[in-house]
Amino acid sequence: MTPIPIEPIFIPDADPSDRWSCAKDAVCRITCPGSTVCDEYEETLYARLLRFEALIDLAWEEGMQHTPSAMDSLLRDTIHETIQMLDDGIISVAAINPLRADARHNWAVNWWIKRALIIYDRLVPNRMLGDSLESKSVMDPGRTFYWDNRHLKFSNWTETQFEAAKIIIAPPAIAQKGCFIGPKSIHKGIRIEMGAYVSSDVFIDDGAMVGSCAHIGMGVQISKNATVGGAMRPVELVPAVIEDRAFIGSFSKVSAGVLVSSEAILVGSVDLERETPIIDEIRGEVYRGYVPPRALVVTKRHAQSGLNLPHIVYYRRDEESRYAARDILNTFYRNVRIE
Repeated sequence: MTPIPIEPIFIPDADPSDRWSCAKDAVCRITCPGSTVCDEYEETLYARLLRFEALIDLAWEEGMQHTPSAMDSLLRDTIHETIQMLDDGIISVAAINPLRADARHNWAVNWWIKRALIIYDRLVPNRMLGDSLESKSVMDPGRTFYWDNRHLKFSNWTETQFEAAKIIIAPPAIAQKGCFIGPKSIHKGIRIEMGAYVSSDVFIDDGAMVGSCAHIGMGVQISKNATVGGAMRPVELVPAVIEDRAFIGSFSKVSAGVLVSSEAILVGSVDLERETPIIDEIRGEVYRGYVPPRALVVTKRHAQSGLNLPHIVYYRRDEESRYAARDILNTFYRNVRIE
């Protein structure tokens, strides 16, 4: 599933002026004043998202006036429905939308969704959560009790739901409500936070973490104890994005604001902050917060600064696209001459 980028030209029911769908004929639709007088009308997805965005932005501007007890039902329902759409993969915080003026390498951020999550954290109080001893949950009943306001994604799932989702979740994996996990994904002992989007065919190994609002593309492999950083606060922080078929090595860190392009390979223990210089030894460039497609990145000592910095030392060739990242990595090391 590809989340919609919430921009009129990209919405499936594409006419921005068509805020309602209706089973009646076109003449009736032209003259009808709208849903308040006709049960045939149904709000389109695009119209609902526009309404949500307007309400969330208004609540954000009035932020300090809201308290948990004073939060009105409309705002509460809007935030919970937004989180449910994130959970279902209908929307995502980061999305490909090249026509947005603020798009970076074709990726743009739906800021109102981030605001909705921050408002949720502020206005929804903590309470005792977890599986009870009487629970019939397949997730090891009674194993977890905690004090938080974020529910677990799978706390009430049944075997039927897991089979339908076509995912494998191995203990002690934790996924928060409001994150999406695509089919054919395997997650072992990991943590995925609210607002994250994990596409299909993704493998995340023990001890790895995918932070809030991060976006993981199809066929990505994230190795043991690697971290893809969250970007919940401050609101202007851009989420980390890992594009399709990239490989993140063990103990590597991709922080908020960093884009790892498709089929790139990060060797173990590569640390990428938003402003970390990435030295391209092949093309003679220096990147910050961006790893080009098919680049192989290792950590090396930089002679001038004396720091251990990420260096691009190789680019995958076209004919290597069908090979696994580890095979390419081992082939590269095999050709390294030690004298």
